[in-house]
Amino acid sequence: MKLPLDVLGELQTLSRLPYENLSKIALLHRRGSVEDALLQEEIRAFRGGTCFALTYSLHMRLKALGYTTGFLMADKLRYANVHCGLLWEWEGARYLLDPGYLIYAALPLPESGLSHCQWIPPNEVVLTHIPDQEVWRLSSGKKGSPVHRFDFRRMPVSEAEFMRHWQDSYFLEMMDYPVLNKAEKGVQYYLQKRNLIIRTEIGSEMRRLDRAGVERAAVEIFGLNREMTEAALNVLSDRNQNLFKD
Repeated sequence: MKLPLDVLGELQTLSRLPYENLSKIALLHRRGSVEDALLQEEIRAFRGGTCFALTYSLHMRLKALGYTTGFLMADKLRYANVHCGLLWEWEGARYLLDPGYLIYAALPLPESGLSHCQWIPPNEVVLTHIPDQEVWRLSSGKKGSPVHRFDFRRMPVSEAEFMRHWQDSYFLEMMDYPVLNKAEKGVQYYLQKRNLIIRTEIGSEMRRLDRAGVERAAVEIFGLNREMTEAALNVLSDRNQNLFKD
């Protein structure tokens, strides 16, 4: 089915933005309260952020175009509501929109225990309906061996509930270290703590960075503001003095 060009255009626009938690860390430190930090994060969501900010940004973009979407929450193993996406319906078909996991395509949502597989360089992405759990299971990774990532619950939540989970995300473990992700021209750049992984469809390499290297990568690869990056890394260094020690 041919999808609307304006929706595809918004997904393409989001593909230029990074997934990153450093602005979230800096905002919370500067604002002092989760409520105030979240308000500011909503405002800057059009420039990147974590899955909540990117999903909310796409929701607002599509709403401005006249489309209706529903918020889907996802679990990772025993951790509930740690990821999110959008349910979008078009001409009788339902799709998952998941910019927070670098999926800049509308994935058809399968039913009756079936799967949908799609190549989104440099990853193979598979969505599987799991009837007995009432979820759509998202897997991604190397072609032929994608890894289970998240389970999206089929029932959309209200915007108020989505916002509560967004607030709760400020207290997740991943707020204690840098997490950045970006895909560009078939190459994925993923930085967690001090490790930068560069993946293509033929393989991957990992680079161990010092603090200066993390800051350079955040600015030069992921396009983050240097002052904001430095502020966030200062917060993380104070919180965990061993983060950047060998």
